[in-house]
Amino acid sequence: MDRKRFEEIRRNVLDKFNNLEMLMNLAISSYYFKEVNKDFIFRFLHDSLFSSSLRINIFLKIVKDSDKNRYNKIANRIREMSNVRNYFAHITPQYFDSNEEITLEKVGWFPHPKDPSKRIDLEEEHEKFFELEKEVHPYLVGVCNVLGVKFPVKF
Repeated sequence: MDRKRFEEIRRNVLDKFNNLEMLMNLAISSYYFKEVNKDFIFRFLHDSLFSSSLRINIFLKIVKDSDKNRYNKIANRIREMSNVRNYFAHITPQYFDSNEEITLEKVGWFPHPKDPSKRIDLEEEHEKFFELEKEVHPYLVGVCNVLGVKFPVKF
């Protein structure tokens, strides 16, 4: 994979996941304050020590979904998306086979975190992320609507 493509798909995943996290922040704020509380969002939910996993867990605790199968499916999809986001946020494809030419324009490979004997396929993970996003994004927007978030949100 060339470096330009790697940076493009990495940016796509990280940007979209940031948007999803903001929707979760809006839902959490609206649930606890009955409105979008920008001080709470920016001082607490955006704090560097406030992890994505914690945000997801809090969000899932406040969701009241009468359809348990749908809830479980969405919860799993959000967690899968978070895993893919972590792949792009925390790894740098840096390994090259001994017969490969190393250039500045090319990125190497990286072991898959779930099975280090395999290589992570970043194109495949990118595609998987956006397939999951097609279902998760509307769900998050729906939760925000139920909790009274008015779009567009103005801070």
